[in-house]
Amino acid sequence: MTSMIRMVLAVLLFAAATATAVTSTNPEILTTYDKSLSTTANISLATKSVPDLSGRDESDADGSILGLELPAVYESDGATIISRCTVPDTVALTYDDGPFMYTDTLLDILEEKGVKATFFILGDSNSRLSDYKEMVQRAHREGHQIASHTWSHKDLSMMDSQQIREEMTELDHAIENLLGVKPVYMRPPFGGLSTTAKKTLASMGYNIVLWNHDTNDWRHPSDVNENLIPIRQAVSSGDTQGHIILMHDVIEKTVTELTLQAIELVRSKGFRMVTVGECLGKPKSAWYRE
Repeated sequence: MTSMIRMVLAVLLFAAATATAVTSTNPEILTTYDKSLSTTANISLATKSVPDLSGRDESDADGSILGLELPAVYESDGATIISRCTVPDTVALTYDDGPFMYTDTLLDILEEKGVKATFFILGDSNSRLSDYKEMVQRAHREGHQIASHTWSHKDLSMMDSQQIREEMTELDHAIENLLGVKPVYMRPPFGGLSTTAKKTLASMGYNIVLWNHDTNDWRHPSDVNENLIPIRQAVSSGDTQGHIILMHDVIEKTVTELTLQAIELVRSKGFRMVTVGECLGKPKSAWYRE
């Protein structure tokens, strides 16, 4: 009977510990999107949740289940995965899901403040890339980094290798037509990765970029103070290793308010604001493929 009681207690303790890990709000914990919601602008930003790990290895949870902090750069299934900067005292602002109607305003702000950012762009999701091609060309011309977020924002962890190749190649061709180059860096929608996805992306020559601080601007698009908290935690923690910040240029207040406050805050703490490539110590020639 005693052993049975001990077993029951052990199960209950494990369940409690697991629940704590799953519901953690620690911004260091990387999570993935639940694609069930959309904004009034018909932008599929959705909620985020712990990923379904069925059929995936533990590394695909990006440490979220175990509450682990990932290395800045690590190898998994042959792929190079980046979770934060390697150059000390740097911060990379990254913007997902554009280009969109606010991207031009964002470029104006970044130009005025002398900041370079990284744009993980789509081909055909929130809008068509062809509708905003001048913005992408401008961003590239002004020294910002252009990276891939896939053609149509599909979850790569749910696709086979051929489907992934088609999703990536279509955007590659579109970017090459605009800029004359193809990106080396990509970010999977929803942070979704499987063994198949990692192997396929690696074989295509991509480096996979995640993040170590998420503003969660998709969750509360009008609450700039709330969205600034993860950035404040990043630069005020005493951790001088660089940080990759996740935002979305499809959210108006992220562009018009959060970005300005982030720039002021980050600079006040002595960090340099750079592109992902720069925060990894890579020259511009390594950001793109011919």
